[in-house]
Amino acid sequence: MGEKEPVKYNLGKILRFKAKYLRQLLFEGKKTTIRKGIVTPKTPAVYLESDGKIYGEATIKGVRFTKLSELTDEDALRDGFESKKELVKALQEIYPELSEDDWVTIISFSDVTRYSSPVTREALREARRHEKDFARIARLALAYGLTETFEEQRILASLQVTGDVKKTAKELGISPRYIKLILGKIIKRLKERSLMK
Repeated sequence: MGEKEPVKYNLGKILRFKAKYLRQLLFEGKKTTIRKGIVTPKTPAVYLESDGKIYGEATIKGVRFTKLSELTDEDALRDGFESKKELVKALQEIYPELSEDDWVTIISFSDVTRYSSPVTREALREARRHEKDFARIARLALAYGLTETFEEQRILASLQVTGDVKKTAKELGISPRYIKLILGKIIKRLKERSLMK
């Protein structure tokens, strides 16, 4: 009998986690995630999502393909488990049909960033839709006092001066992706007050 053909997936900009595994990645030193099949990232960085909210982002450091049977205790430790046995059990709970001969992808991360508060996917979509108007949006939000945190105020103040997300990110030492998510929240507030269509 021939070898089973591996299932292949593309990984987009958002990587979804169960809440407990995301918590391990953001707070407890988990360095990898293991997914069923051959997973190919389309971008070098991903948003980290759980329950429909984005809690942070991470840079993909590496990708390794292996069979479930070839996972090691070291792989388990990097993924937040005590042993290979515990890891395999958890994977089989997530993917009940997963067998020892199936391929899995180990995605390792660097530069994991936790956001100060979660952001909805809707905020991400809003930010993308209004990308060319960010400086105007910042001025409008500041003029109407729509910031809720000092961090939002700082980001918008810088953005209205620089007019550019990348320059603002560099100036403040934060991720451009995070700035766009904050802008998505701001756009939603502007729309709720009929200050923007």
